[in-house]
Amino acid sequence: MDRNKLKRGVPEYTVDYKHLIGRLDVEPFLEDLGVDFAYRLSQNQLMCHCPNLEGNHRNNDANPSFGFKEDGLIYNCFMCGGGNIIELVQMMRPGLTQEEALKYAEQFADFNISQEDFENKIKSMLHPQEEKEDKMPDYPVDALFQYRKIHPYLLDRGITRETIIEMQVGYDEEHDCIVFPHFFMGNLVGMQKRHITQDDSGDYVCARCKANGKRKVPKYINTPDFPKVNTLFGYDHMKQAIKDEGVSSVIVVESPMSVLKLKSLGFNRAVATFGQFSREQAMLLIAMERVYYWPDNDPAGWKNAHTIMDVLMPYTDLRIVPVLPQEKGDAGDLDRGTDVGEYLHHAYPASLFSMKSPQKLATLEALYMAIANTK
Repeated sequence: MDRNKLKRGVPEYTVDYKHLIGRLDVEPFLEDLGVDFAYRLSQNQLMCHCPNLEGNHRNNDANPSFGFKEDGLIYNCFMCGGGNIIELVQMMRPGLTQEEALKYAEQFADFNISQEDFENKIKSMLHPQEEKEDKMPDYPVDALFQYRKIHPYLLDRGITRETIIEMQVGYDEEHDCIVFPHFFMGNLVGMQKRHITQDDSGDYVCARCKANGKRKVPKYINTPDFPKVNTLFGYDHMKQAIKDEGVSSVIVVESPMSVLKLKSLGFNRAVATFGQFSREQAMLLIAMERVYYWPDNDPAGWKNAHTIMDVLMPYTDLRIVPVLPQEKGDAGDLDRGTDVGEYLHHAYPASLFSMKSPQKLATLEALYMAIANTK
């Protein structure tokens, strides 16, 4: 049984509710339950204000984080977890049996729809070609045992032993790589590996990769079907830190190494995008009261900054953190003993920097550099 269900005390459902798909009038149903509708994210997904199912929202979910999918009659809150329509009714109407919860939902269903209309509605909602969802990879945690070694490279970069052990970071001798296990929603969904040896020209060196026919050794290699677009590195740890610390803010960086450095400096509420920031990743962040984006000091970092501004500014207090002064610098290059709070103190509202032209962007970079150089 799913541990979220066990935590909430809701038994695993046994009644069949699939006949409601395509027939349920979802908005009135949610309204009657006490779930406040906010906006429609896509043709079959609604975003709502979470009714604080698990008591995790300190601001009454001012930024909607509760999603409901009509094509499966399932819900998910980025802070509280999710389930199906029967579980939702039982959560909102304590004391109802599963059969009673089903009858409650059936009040908002139209069973007079013709078979043809019903089939057309289902087809229009599902869009299997456009909205296909790939199954998330799931690796056994035992797969990490072979990498259980603390490499001096991490210690030289200022990563503490405590952080290495907590995040289960290891070393792959065969590829001469640091191994970043990627846990998401409690499951090991993949591993990203970072080569650490470079030659005099700056190219990465790996005998195994060369033997496998790679003409140039990449900096990063990932496990198959690595879910870098719709997940965030460190997401589970960040959510736990928010609960422990009672502060709903997060730093977003590009690389796992930057997350490790921030954690080593005492800041646990950090996640990484594995490079390019996506709209799917934004959906994991809109429940935050404040999001700090810490860009790398390179063109990709600035491009990500504009993407995150476009997506998140309407939903949360988005701040941009000053970049490090060195070229291509990122949060992973922070010195030991750096006060992360000082950088956050110098972060500016993203609304001040929603600029597009190269001239404005150059001015923005100069302002960041001036701030960073005062440290």
